[in-house]
Amino acid sequence: MNPVVEVARKRSVNRPKAGVHLRNQIVSPDLCDDILRYIAPSLEQHKGCDILDINPGACLWSQKLHEYLQPRRHILLEPKPELFKPWIDPLVDAPDSRYKLITGDPLKLETYREIVNNDNFPHQTFKQPNDPKGQELNPTLLVTGSLAWDPLLPGFAFDSMGKQLYNHFGSAYWTNDIFNAFGPVRTLIWAGSDDFGRLIAKSMSHSLKTSLLMHLTNEMHLIATSERGERTVGRGAIAREPQYEILSTLQAMRRGKEAGMVVPENRRDKSHYFAELVDKITKGSGVMSAIDMHQLLADEKAKGTDISLYAGKSFTGILDDWNDLTTKHPDHYVEPLLPLTSTSTKKEIQKTAHHPEQDRLKAFRKTRASVRRVIATKLLTEEAVDIEEKMLEIERQASKLQPGPERDAILAKIPDLEEAFDDKIRAITKNFATGPHNEIDDRISLRHPTGARIQWDRRPFDPLRIHDDEVWPRNGMSLISSLPIARPTDPTVPDFHEWVLDFATGLFSEPGKTLPEALNAMQHGLSDIIKDCPSVTDPERGGRVNLKRFRVRMVTREMLEEMTRAYMEWPFKWEASNHSVYFRSRAKPEKGKRG
Repeated sequence: MNPVVEVARKRSVNRPKAGVHLRNQIVSPDLCDDILRYIAPSLEQHKGCDILDINPGACLWSQKLHEYLQPRRHILLEPKPELFKPWIDPLVDAPDSRYKLITGDPLKLETYREIVNNDNFPHQTFKQPNDPKGQELNPTLLVTGSLAWDPLLPGFAFDSMGKQLYNHFGSAYWTNDIFNAFGPVRTLIWAGSDDFGRLIAKSMSHSLKTSLLMHLTNEMHLIATSERGERTVGRGAIAREPQYEILSTLQAMRRGKEAGMVVPENRRDKSHYFAELVDKITKGSGVMSAIDMHQLLADEKAKGTDISLYAGKSFTGILDDWNDLTTKHPDHYVEPLLPLTSTSTKKEIQKTAHHPEQDRLKAFRKTRASVRRVIATKLLTEEAVDIEEKMLEIERQASKLQPGPERDAILAKIPDLEEAFDDKIRAITKNFATGPHNEIDDRISLRHPTGARIQWDRRPFDPLRIHDDEVWPRNGMSLISSLPIARPTDPTVPDFHEWVLDFATGLFSEPGKTLPEALNAMQHGLSDIIKDCPSVTDPERGGRVNLKRFRVRMVTREMLEEMTRAYMEWPFKWEASNHSVYFRSRAKPEKGKRG
């Protein structure tokens, strides 16, 4: 066993001192073994490859990966080898060792260029991105390592150095820069779960500029991730209703099962339990209404199941209070939270007139009414989304018809539906006003034939769960696989990929805006180019006929490339913007980054 395991476990209760940034270390051999078994099919192509290993530290993951892949060369890029000498030296000094230690600063991109250019990978061949095969995956080089520090190591224009480097790694795919000089490569990177949480957006409302741009250049999937705690609100929350979270998990589990990747029992959590439960209840559809989901959670709570993954403290708290009140005082009737059709009637008041805990009961009723209002708002939101979905289906039907009376008759149904939708929106409090827009986008991503809009919803398997004591210092960690996506090309425009990236930078600045609004914010009247982009208004290709209901975050790769071409040819664009770095030069840091 690697000695760091025992040492780290003894120290795992301690936190780093103020001002000291420790690199998180993987200390569980079982975790490494489980991961390698889980993703074995995708690793076959890398056997016998070269490995570039960033921040290997105590080298437990490095050794396990090395033993599995049997690489011809394994470069350990370690900035502080003296701290990890007991673990690095035996690897490097072993007879016929294929390890090589390079002491360098992994925070500097120039370090990677030097490694590549100094003949450390003699079996590799340099490739230019415009070569016929220059953008094809190079499976003979694998990059792994850790970009996790505790506490977070601040970056420049990013709130963490880990995210800053990962963004650089992604952008280097299209230019064959740094370790992609031999052709774009796969990366297996350990990162902080909270730090990288939004790079792989898990809901449409969290599909923000950084993640949208990253998804242009690489396909990212979580292989393993830390156990989730209770459901939260605010910055750390997933911001997706439980019925959609569970459906996404169920779909990923099905895809994984088809590929022979079943999450082992010791790497499961309650999300897998609920996914299988919903699958059984819905007879395979996985689709549940909001009220049915709340009732399911309440029923499971009554059975003793932990529902905190999908229910907030207000919901679980009111269920606990009701259970406690009725258990202590069975002769006094108290209405449960559900069903919502119940009300705090005179019957309840009369039967509790002499309740021994009058003050507590009064507080319970007040809280119950508040929670019911929230649930009622969610049901109202769902009703609005149902109407929106009907409008989308009408657009889809109309798109299959040629212009004429039949098509006009179908589209004529939309105004009444729009009015009904607006009535629902007006009835929703301002705090929840964006709920229907977020929910319809989530529903389209998960349930419509045009396909998922976020990578999370098309993940080929669900990630394994990492336990707290498998990392030191104890912290949420994730292993992320990133595969390059070839850059877009145009035979008439050599730097077309740069134009696409630049246009996306401007467009993705406000992902929640409607597409016409966002285009006009980029340049006055720019929404005029939509007429030259057929996929944007084609529901069969993910577009919408009514673009007032189509938000930037729903834009597909095909649409983006069409709009970029249309923008390049648009005669009214500002003269100063007629180059491929215009919007990037004006870009402001995204919220959550350091400016």
